[in-house]
Amino acid sequence: MSLNKIVRFLLLIMMGLVFSIELPAQSHYRPTKGRRAEKKEIVIATWNIGYFSNGVSGRSAIKETEYINKLKEYRSLIYDDLRPDIISINEYNRVFMGKDDEKNRHVTSSILFDRFEYKIVGPRKGIRKALFSNEKLKNLRYVYLKGQERVMGEDSVKTRSSYYISTDISIGGKKAILICVHLLFSNKNPGIVQQFQIEELIRKYERYDRVIMCGDWNTNNYSLFKKAGYTLANDGSLVTFPSKNRSLDNIAVKGLRLSDVRVLKTELSDHYPLVCRIKVQ
Repeated sequence: MSLNKIVRFLLLIMMGLVFSIELPAQSHYRPTKGRRAEKKEIVIATWNIGYFSNGVSGRSAIKETEYINKLKEYRSLIYDDLRPDIISINEYNRVFMGKDDEKNRHVTSSILFDRFEYKIVGPRKGIRKALFSNEKLKNLRYVYLKGQERVMGEDSVKTRSSYYISTDISIGGKKAILICVHLLFSNKNPGIVQQFQIEELIRKYERYDRVIMCGDWNTNNYSLFKKAGYTLANDGSLVTFPSKNRSLDNIAVKGLRLSDVRVLKTELSDHYPLVCRIKVQ
């Protein structure tokens, strides 16, 4: 074989190697640099994650021996099944496994919600809440709910105060208020506390055109939302708290359109996550 033929043969082999290399797939959750394209619709999920202990305590029950497998299960549910642009978390635990201290290496926001660009973890006061988003969050506010005082009494409220996270987002170039909430439950007055709190939230955001309220409402009665013109992802037919066969978790929107509502059954928490698409009407 002549020298020229050998050179051509080697060049063909090299070109074949170059064009056979696969480019890495772009992650759905990878933050983009520069100006972000305005989305006409977003996927929002809400999940009471049960402190990683199925809601039985405020401390994670995940053991060192099951840490890797559990982390894979949670990540698969969030990133492969739910695939949200924004996820609202109730009964959030700052650490995925182990003791809640600053030196713990298993910080939840870093190892479980690392694919989200914007992270809001509320204070440990009452029930901790968190928001994770790949859409920009503006004007963060922690707002104390006063409606519970009417039936629980001031002393009880001081020990079990309920706040919600409020922030601004943009959908299709339109501003919307996003709220992450977990309403308190009273054994003495079941259902009444929640109605006072829902009434308070509706009144607070009455003047806004577009509102998204998501979380654990601790009730099946969403009639006040319907009367106020809200659309519900969960009309009461979707069970999110299986042990009591109840529809405690919901997403209520005003001035927006809901579609593709799903509940994902899982044993990772005592609640099932709820997810839907939201766009401007």
